[in-house]
Amino acid sequence: MLAQIARMSAAIGHLDTALFMLSRLLARLAFGRVKLLKYYINAQPVPAGALTPTQRGQSIVVTEGTPAQARSAPFGRPEAAIEHRLANGARHVVARKDGRLIGVQWFTLRDYPEDEVRCVFPLRVFPLHAGDGCAWGFDIFVTPEARTMPVLTQLCNMVNAIFRSAGIEFTMNRINACDQASMHAHARLRA
Repeated sequence: MLAQIARMSAAIGHLDTALFMLSRLLARLAFGRVKLLKYYINAQPVPAGALTPTQRGQSIVVTEGTPAQARSAPFGRPEAAIEHRLANGARHVVARKDGRLIGVQWFTLRDYPEDEVRCVFPLRVFPLHAGDGCAWGFDIFVTPEARTMPVLTQLCNMVNAIFRSAGIEFTMNRINACDQASMHAHARLRA
């Protein structure tokens, strides 16, 4: 247990490790009704072109998803969360390989009503400079067996194309401070 705490502290820092442990304790004491979360809000520039060479990931097909697809393949998300997203105008893209669903990414061009902490992240608060177009990207999921493939970049390529066509210059996202894999992935994408 102490070795696990030491590894976590080395990866995310002492403060975030202490907050994580406090969150776990509060959740136990309150029978799961209390949760303490720390998010980082990132701004990531929308690139002018694809993130990967065009020949890489050609077997991965990415399309914008429909509400019916979101309901039939929720990737472990609660039905209420999917309905909340759809009701608030969120959109998603899906990645397939050989017809099998292997990834999804959600986004919105509007204010982002967060479903985990029940708050709204308004876009008008976050523009980096006057006139910057911003959008929210959230909840990227790639199936474990597809994580060695360029699924994440192919999803991002499709969403970025949608953003460019809408005049969006920056993607805003929130990342749990304890999610080091996501933090590293976003850093590689210049967040």
